[in-house]
Amino acid sequence: MIALVLLACASVDDPVGAVDSSSPGDRGGAGGTGGSNSSGASGYAGASNLSGAPGYPGGAGGSPAGGAAGTGGTPEGPVCTRTDERLQVTLEQWDGVPYGCGTHPDKTPNIFDAQITQITQVADGERITLTSPCGPGLECPTSHLTVKIPGQSFPAPVGVFVRLNLAIWSGTGGPSCCFVRLEVTNLSSLDGVVNPVDPVDHLWLAGADANLADSPLEGLTVEKVAQECPSEHPAGCGAGAIPDDYRLRFIEASSSIDVTMGQPVAWSPPSAKGRTWTVLNTHSFYSGICDDYCKFGYVITSP
Repeated sequence: MIALVLLACASVDDPVGAVDSSSPGDRGGAGGTGGSNSSGASGYAGASNLSGAPGYPGGAGGSPAGGAAGTGGTPEGPVCTRTDERLQVTLEQWDGVPYGCGTHPDKTPNIFDAQITQITQVADGERITLTSPCGPGLECPTSHLTVKIPGQSFPAPVGVFVRLNLAIWSGTGGPSCCFVRLEVTNLSSLDGVVNPVDPVDHLWLAGADANLADSPLEGLTVEKVAQECPSEHPAGCGAGAIPDDYRLRFIEASSSIDVTMGQPVAWSPPSAKGRTWTVLNTHSFYSGICDDYCKFGYVITSP
C-alpha cells in the first residue's frame, strides 16, 4: 500500500525581508498509514516563509499495519454463519444387509477397508453399484454404496477401478454422533488389467463426520480453530465444550488451509500430485445443547 501524505503549505503572501509581519509555516502533514509489514512514509516538513519564522517539523511516519494473511488465505475476523449438513453414507453388501448411521445402533464400528472393486453404475449422482472382480463365468458379488454429499454428486465415473475404505459406527453422544470415515481412491490397474477409464492413481473422494481425529487420508490432520462467535447457550453441556463456531484447518506436510462452514475451497497439497481438491466444511460448531457435540465434518472431492 502506498502511503498517502498530505502536504500543508505555509502562507507566502509576505514579501522578502518583511520579517516583522511574517507568520510561521503551517504544521507538517501527518505520516501515512503503513501497508502490510511496512511503516508509513514520514510527513513533509512545513514550508517556511521566505524570510519569516521556520515552519513546524513534519508529522511522524504512520505505524505499520498488520502482517500478511495466513497460509491458505485465512479469512480476517470471525465468520459466524453456520451450516449443519453432513456426509451421509450407507453400504449394502451383496447379502443385502445395510450398514449406515441408524442401521446398526450397537456402537460397534463397521469397517470395510481396502475393498478393491469397480464402479459399474452411478444412479442419481449418489447410488453407486460396485462389482468386485471374480473369475470368468461367475456371478461377481455386487454391493451398493449410497453417498450423499451436500451440494455435490459422486465424483467418480462409471467403469473406474477403485479402492474403498469405509468405517461407520454410532457413538455415545446422542443422535448426532454417528461417526463416518470414507475414502474412494482411483486405481491405475486391477489384477494386471489397466483401468479402462482413468489409468492414474489419485483421490476421488474423502470425508469424515463427527470425528476429526480419525482421518481418512494418511498424512492429513484436521484441527478446529475457534472464532469466538456469540452463542445463546452457556458452556457446560455438550462434553463441557464452550459453544462457538469454528474454522477447520487442514494440514498436510508444509501446506495448510483454513475453511469456514459452507464455503468450498480449492487446495493442492503435496499428495494431490498436481490435482486440485475441493474442500467443504459441512459443519463445525458446538451448540451448547446437551448431546450435541459431534457437529464437525468435511468432504474432499477431486473431480
